[in-house]
Amino acid sequence: MFYVFSSVSHLVTAFTTVASAMALFFGLSPYIMYLKSQFKLMDPFVSRCCSKSFTRLQGLLLLFCITTVLAWLVSGHWLLNNVLGISICIAFVSHVRLPNIKICALLLVCLFVYDIFWVFFSERFFGANVMVSVATQKASNPVHTVANKLSLPGLQLTTKKPELPVKLVFPRNLLGGIVPGSNPGDYMMLGLGDMVSYFSVSTFKDWVL
Repeated sequence: MFYVFSSVSHLVTAFTTVASAMALFFGLSPYIMYLKSQFKLMDPFVSRCCSKSFTRLQGLLLLFCITTVLAWLVSGHWLLNNVLGISICIAFVSHVRLPNIKICALLLVCLFVYDIFWVFFSERFFGANVMVSVATQKASNPVHTVANKLSLPGLQLTTKKPELPVKLVFPRNLLGGIVPGSNPGDYMMLGLGDMVSYFSVSTFKDWVL
């Protein structure tokens, strides 16, 4: 990603868009099922896709998820970025299980060494901080690119390079305070990898207890 990000930026954005919509659908599905059971809503089957039957509520939820992802693509808003990022994190933690404490400990040690090297020592080998460079660069927006090529007046106002939902971002002036020497438009960030590691270990700990 450090070397070829600009070449595969559109591909990465497209993949992230699909993954975000699926993760958001996965995260909200249990709430739809809960509301359906609580209010005894009628939810007839409307279609069948990939050996899975879709109900009317699931279809509406899927439409909502796609709309949310498109809204993120168009606006690039940090709140939508965080919603999609948290959804990806929840989906990952729900599907990945740590079978025993040895693998859990080995994973944490590897991540510890991994973070230390790429954050503090990668600049000596690659001439730049690889972790920060990859995490902070923005991806080209395919919607904006298509709008420019087709000269579509409305969509040309879309965000040219949105933040990918692979991290949580918060404006530095969110609570009204600005760090001295920083730009008011700067963002603080928290990588999803750190969250996934923490929640995976927490899930394993709860399972053991």
